[in-house]
Amino acid sequence: MSGTRVQDETSGQIETAETGTPASLDVGAVTMSETEIVLDDEDGGRKNDDEDALRKLAIEEGKKIILLCCIGGGLSSLDRQAMSVAIVPMSQELLYRETVKGSVSSIFSLGYTLSLLPLGLGQQLLSPKLLMAGGVLTWSMLTIATPSAAYHGTPFLLAARMGVGAAEAVVVPTVQTFVARWVPRQNRSTALSLLSSCFSIGTITALLVAPRVVDRFGWPAVFVAFGSTGAAWVGAWMLTAKDAPPVPIDPPSKSALSTGEG
Repeated sequence: MSGTRVQDETSGQIETAETGTPASLDVGAVTMSETEIVLDDEDGGRKNDDEDALRKLAIEEGKKIILLCCIGGGLSSLDRQAMSVAIVPMSQELLYRETVKGSVSSIFSLGYTLSLLPLGLGQQLLSPKLLMAGGVLTWSMLTIATPSAAYHGTPFLLAARMGVGAAEAVVVPTVQTFVARWVPRQNRSTALSLLSSCFSIGTITALLVAPRVVDRFGWPAVFVAFGSTGAAWVGAWMLTAKDAPPVPIDPPSKSALSTGEG
């Protein structure tokens, strides 16, 4: 009868009565497919293990980067508050009127406000590492140059302070970028709280240290000392920071894995 299967007692193979073709080829194909699935699973497991190992290393590396971000944030507050202490002896020496002192204070905020949005957008187009380094180096050099600018005239001083404000606008968006890329999701609020605290620490440090520097070395020394600290920070940053980890810092969720497998 057509389609009837018979058992070959000598070979142990199942043949069709009509063609005599061994049906074990289908079984072999199935066996081969199962083997491939097992191998794929093993490869996937090894890949996941490698990614987990890289992720752990990235988290440790990220801690160093975020620490440098904290220090950078503190330095921005340090240089910002230097003027609030130095403006008193500067005014006495350079005979600034109240309008000049008010302009010096407000011009910083103007530069900061004008640069904040462009620098925030720049995070998506340029290297955050280089943006941060460029911003810190720029405001540090302008801080060091502030005494010279003041002696050259009020317009030069205002230009320098506006440049410091514009450069310091790089800190907040860049720090947020690094936290999003290098800190696991469950730890990001803690990291941002730490960074916020460092801004306050920088302000407190400036208000404690700057008067002592002015009393001992004169008001120009405040800008030179604080600006030089920022320039030194840039060297450590360039050696340590990276734009992004080698693998996403957060492992894929189970729902994402299920969707991918489907």
